[in-house]
Parts: sequence; structure tokens; C-alpha cells
Amino acid sequence: MKLLHGAVVATALALAAGDAQAAASCQALQKKDPNLVCRLGAYAPARFYRPGLKKPADVVMMLQKEKARVIALLQTAPLPRPVTSAADAEALYGAMLAAAEAQPAALIRIGGPGGHSAEFPFMALRDWKTGKDRLKVPQGGATAIKWGGDPKGFEAFEVPFKWDGWDWKLYVPFACGNFWLEAEKVELVKPTVSVSSGDVCFGQPVPLSVQTTGAEKIELTVDGQTKAMASTDSIPTTLGTLGLGDHTVSVKVTSKDGLSETASARAVVKTCAPTCDAVTVTPDRIRLRNTVDVAARASVNPAYGGSQSIRQIVVTVNGPAGTQMSFDGATGSKTWKPEAIGDYTITAVATDSLGQQSAACTTANLRVDRPAVVPFGAAFVGKERLEQEYEDAGRLLATGVCSAIFGAKGGALFALGETGDFELAAGVKVNLEEGDRGEATSIFVDAAAQRLLGRGFIGGGLSAWDLTESDTRSIGALIQGGIDLDPKGKFQFTVEGRLPFNKLDDVENNYQFWGGIRIRPAQR
Repeated sequence: MKLLHGAVVATALALAAGDAQAAASCQALQKKDPNLVCRLGAYAPARFYRPGLKKPADVVMMLQKEKARVIALLQTAPLPRPVTSAADAEALYGAMLAAAEAQPAALIRIGGPGGHSAEFPFMALRDWKTGKDRLKVPQGGATAIKWGGDPKGFEAFEVPFKWDGWDWKLYVPFACGNFWLEAEKVELVKPTVSVSSGDVCFGQPVPLSVQTTGAEKIELTVDGQTKAMASTDSIPTTLGTLGLGDHTVSVKVTSKDGLSETASARAVVKTCAPTCDAVTVTPDRIRLRNTVDVAARASVNPAYGGSQSIRQIVVTVNGPAGTQMSFDGATGSKTWKPEAIGDYTITAVATDSLGQQSAACTTANLRVDRPAVVPFGAAFVGKERLEQEYEDAGRLLATGVCSAIFGAKGGALFALGETGDFELAAGVKVNLEEGDRGEATSIFVDAAAQRLLGRGFIGGGLSAWDLTESDTRSIGALIQGGIDLDPKGKFQFTVEGRLPFNKLDDVENNYQFWGGIRIRPAQR
């Protein structure tokens, strides 16, 4: 800061001795233009602050000592922001003094090359004739007071400050203590803020995104709890983990001008069910009495981290002979043997350690076909009438002999597609009436095709009957049928009838029929 010394101090704001011609010219012009100022500080009675100002501290001293005089002049000064009351003037004065006390006033040049404009709105001074304070203000429709003295200008102390939304500057010319104020309305820019969050699963950090402009002060409020942020860089990107339910998040920003804006967002913390990842059956097509591997896999929502786990997976098999099985933990596999032919669907539901259940897994399908070969055994009782030859008094006679019979057979059923069987069996027949006409016991063999019905069968084929009896040995037609006696078809009531091909012209004397129970592994 430049301070003038000696004679320079005494005449710092007066015209220089070598500028007498410029002073005379200014004073001549002043008669025509009362808005010109030609000299400052040279004449002590015209100084507002008679001791004058030589250093920044003198500005503070002047304001403190001359408070009443300054306030009085402020109430009538042509300020851009009018002072309408004594309270207004005192508030403006207080802001001016506080600024001068907070920071030493800067010494700047008014006018001259590179200096402040040589025009100013008014000047507070003392009338040298009356000794009273007065304001030199523009006259004749002019808008400013103009410096018309030393073309080099003059030096003045400058005190910038803010008051009531305006940027103010107090100017006090060096030495003389006169003053004026300039002000510009501050265009206040409102800060902006936007807030977004999101719905999350319980245990997952709640995200937070905040965008601001013009924010000097930031306050983050979560569920009524407010925390001040040092800067936009200190705003967190997550709110950590919050409890279940709805949460209100708001951010209030305040600009340097004191304007505020608030934005809010809603975050919902939900319970998130576990996920049933897969249910499988391997293989997906088998024949009855074979086994399959049923497996399932589940996982907790990633938001749970390590705090939750899969407690159990329940697998349900729906079909002709469904079942249910369960696995402890997040994965499991079991071997299962279907008990009936048909189509099965398999689903799974997982339960986590909070008791929350998943949606059902994508359905797995299983097809169970009939066995390729099924052994069986059967026992029968019935009647036969077969024509037999015998000697009577030296004569060879033929007659149809009617006898009660019983027997048993065993064999295998070979699958013919989805709805048929081929039976191949051998058995023993016992004739209760044979006596001396022949052997009571004989062997037979059957081969037949069977059509499967809903709960039974019907079929026919060939029967080689009485293979060990020469007089009744024959190949005949076999007709048979049966009905299930239990839901799974393990026991069947079966009837069979036989007609020898070589005696079809005498069916009345050549036939056989019986009924009984057939036993086989369950197929349904």
C-alpha cells in the first residue's frame, strides 16, 4: 500500500503545484458545471473528517468517532438501495464498520490511467462556510459527480462489504475524510439439488446419489436425523444398512447468499425371498422299477451376505404315485424309485433361515414307462371237456370227458409299446377225473398278445395243451382276460379259455376254461 509523505501528504488529493493551469481550467469549467470536483483535502474546513486519513486504521476510527454524522448523511444520500429509516441507516452503517474492522482498507486510485472511474454518485463533506455536514449530489439532471482536477486522479481507501443482497463499496479519499458509497444489486442464484435412492433388500446398503450446484452448505437428513456435510465431496454414496420399511432421505443445500433448496427421495428396505435355482431329475425317462436322481439347488439373495442361509429345500413330485422329499441346506440330491407308470412333474421350494420362501423352481418332467419284461405267476381252477378214446369190451370208443381241473403257470410279459403285452408262459394242469384213463397231470405252454385296458387286459393267442397226454395233446386257440384287484395292479383276477384247432367241428365236446389269480410286480 502506498502512503504519501511530507508535502505530498498535505496535498495528495489537491492539484499539484505544477498543474495550476489544469486547476484554473477546472475551476472555470466548474462555474458552468456544478457537478465537477476540482480539489480535495487542501482546505481543512471542507473535510468531513478533519484529522484526515493517512492509514487504513484511520477509516475505522473515522466511522467509530463520527457514527452519528455518518448515519445522518446515509438517510439522505442518493443510494441505489434507498435507506428509508434510521434503523435501515444504522444497519448499513454496521455492515460498513464491520467490514472495515475485519480487513484493512485497500488504497486505490480514483481516475487516471487504470484507476477507478472518475465519476461517483455523491460525496459527503463539510460545508467550509457553515461548518455543517452536507452532500454534494448531481445537479441539473446529471447522474454522477465527476472529478475534474489533477488528470492523474487521486487516492482513496476502499472498503467492500455486503448488505441486504447488495455488493457495497465505501470510498474515503486519502487525507480529506470525505466519503461516498457505490452499490450493485447482487443477482442471487438459487442453488439446485437432486436426490435419488432405491429399493433394496434387507441387509443391503441403501444407495444415495446427490447432484448439486451452487451449494456452500449441505445438510443430509435420514428419517429425521440431520448431519452437516463439509462439501459435496463428503456426501456418501450409500446410507449403509437401514431397517425394514420406508425411509425418507432429504438433502438441503444453501448458497453463499443464504438461499436454500431441498430435495427428497424415498428408499424402501424389503425382505427379499431366497431363490430356488434349479430342480432336476436324471434321467428324465425310465421304465418302472428303475430309479432316478432328484436334485435341487437354491441360494439366498446376495444382499444378505453371510447373515442368511438356505435352511431347507422341499421337492414335490406330482404324478400317478407322487411323493415329497426335503433337503437340508442349499443343495441336495436323492435317489427315488417311482411306483407307477405315467408322467410326473417335479417342483421345489426353498426356505431361508428367516422363514422366507422362494417361488417354485422351473418344473422338471419325468416319464415312467412300462417295464420291458414282467415275470408273473398264476393259479387256476376250472373245467375241461375233451374227446378221448378208450376200449370197452374190446371195442375202441370216443367220447367227450368232462373233468374238474386246477393248475398253475408262470412266465413273462414282454412289453408291446405303451398298451400291449406279449405273454409267454408254461404251466401244469391237474385233472381230478382222469383215473385209469390216463395221467392226471400234464404240461402246457401258452403264447398270447394282450391289450391293456384301464384296469385290466384282454387278449388271445395259442396254447399247446396236454403236451404229456398223447390222446388229448393239441394246439388250440387261447382267449384270456383279466381285471385288477388292487390299485397298483399287482393282483389280477384272470380267466382263460381254450379250443383245440383239430376239434373245432365239435366244440361242444372239446373246450377248456378256468379262472384264477395272477400275481405280478405292480405296474400302476
